[in-house]
Amino acid sequence: MDVRDGAGYVNLFHSDILGFSKGLRTEGTIVSSDNPYNILEGGNRITALDTVLHSVDGWIEFGRSMGGYGANNCFTLVNYATGQHVVSPGAWTWAKGNYWSPMPVKKTGNARTDSFLLSCGAPFSGDPGARSYSKAGPIASYEAILQALHDSNYTLLRPMLSARFDAMRGNAMDMDLLRLTRFAVLDHPALQDFRDTLLLHLLAHSSLESKIEAADLLSDVRRFAEALQILESYSFVGSPLLRHRRMLRGALLLPHVRAGGFDEACRILDTIRTSGLCDAALLTLIDRYPALYCTVLPDTQGTHVPKTSRLSSLLDAILPHDIAIEQNYPNPFSDVTSFTFRLGREMNIRLAVYDAMGRERAVLVNGPHQRGVHSVPFRSGTLPSGLYFYRIDSDAGTIQRKMILAR
Repeated sequence: MDVRDGAGYVNLFHSDILGFSKGLRTEGTIVSSDNPYNILEGGNRITALDTVLHSVDGWIEFGRSMGGYGANNCFTLVNYATGQHVVSPGAWTWAKGNYWSPMPVKKTGNARTDSFLLSCGAPFSGDPGARSYSKAGPIASYEAILQALHDSNYTLLRPMLSARFDAMRGNAMDMDLLRLTRFAVLDHPALQDFRDTLLLHLLAHSSLESKIEAADLLSDVRRFAEALQILESYSFVGSPLLRHRRMLRGALLLPHVRAGGFDEACRILDTIRTSGLCDAALLTLIDRYPALYCTVLPDTQGTHVPKTSRLSSLLDAILPHDIAIEQNYPNPFSDVTSFTFRLGREMNIRLAVYDAMGRERAVLVNGPHQRGVHSVPFRSGTLPSGLYFYRIDSDAGTIQRKMILAR
C-alpha cells in the first residue's frame, strides 16, 4: 500500500494489509498508528512478500516504546531470505513494542525496532466504530506442512512454520513440530537459513527445555561453542532431569571447545554415572567415552566454530530495552528453583526473596551485571512451605513476582 505526497498525516490502526510486495510504503508523508485523541491504538497486521515497512523519504511511527502509543502491531515478512522487514533510507521508522516474524528483524537505514512482543494479537474486524477483535486464523496442519515440503513450496512453507512456532510461544513445547523441522525441513538447502529463525523461537520460549533444544540445533551443524554458550547461560538446578540432560550435552561439547575439555567432561560423566538417572545405553556411552573423545582437540582454525558467531545477534534480538525477568522454574518448587533475567544494557541488579509477610529471606545477587542473559539458582534450605515473592531492583526500576514453595 502506497501513501504518497499530499496525503499529509495518515493514521492507520486496526487494519489488515496482506499480500503486497511492499506492505506499507510512504513517500513524503507521515504515517502513524496512534490518533489525535491519545488512545493506545495500533492493532495493525501487515504481511508482505519483500518489505513490510518502506519509508522512502517520509516518516513511519508504529510505536516508540513497548506498550506506547501506536505499538502492538504484527509484522510478517514472507520472503525472509531475500527481503527486509524495514527499509528506511530517508526519514525515520519507529516500530518498537510490536510483534515481528520471522526473527531476527532485518532492517536497513534509520529504523528503531529494538522491542518486540512474544505473540501476535488477533487482527481487527467488524464495525469501524467498535472495538472488537476476531480470532486468529487457522494454523496450518502437519499434513499441509508436509505437502508444502514435498512440493518444494518454500514461499508457503515459511509462514506455515512461523505461525506454528508463534503459537508455541508461552505454551508447552511442540516436540513433534521441532523434530519435523530439525530433521526434515532443515535438510533442504533452500531452508538452511530457517535454522536461525527456529533458534530464535527457542531462545525466546519461556521453558528451560527449549534451551537444550537450541543447543542441539546448533550442534547439528557443528556450532559447538555457541551450543555450549547457551547451556552455560542458564541454571538447570531446579529440574534434576533437565540438569542431567544439560550435563551430558556439556560433556559431549567440551572437548571440541576448550583446552582441557576432555578432562572436565570425564569428571562430569563420573557425576552422571552416580546420579541414578542412567539407563544401560547411557552407561555404555560413558564407558566408551574415553576411547571416542580422547583424541578430540578444540578447533582453533574455525572449522567447528564460525569465525563470526551469529548467536550474539540472535541473543540481541531477545534482549529487552532495559530488563525482563522470567517466571522462576520450576514453580511450585520443593527444594531448588532458578531465576532467569535478561538485560538490554549493563546495570546494577539486586535480586531478593521475601516471605508473605514482606520479610527478606535471601539476597541472590547484588551488584553490576553485563548486558545479556543471566540465570541464578535459589535453594530454599529450611524455609517453610508457603507463598513467597522475588523482587529484582535495577537501574530501570523494580519487578516483583510470586512463587510457591511446596515441600
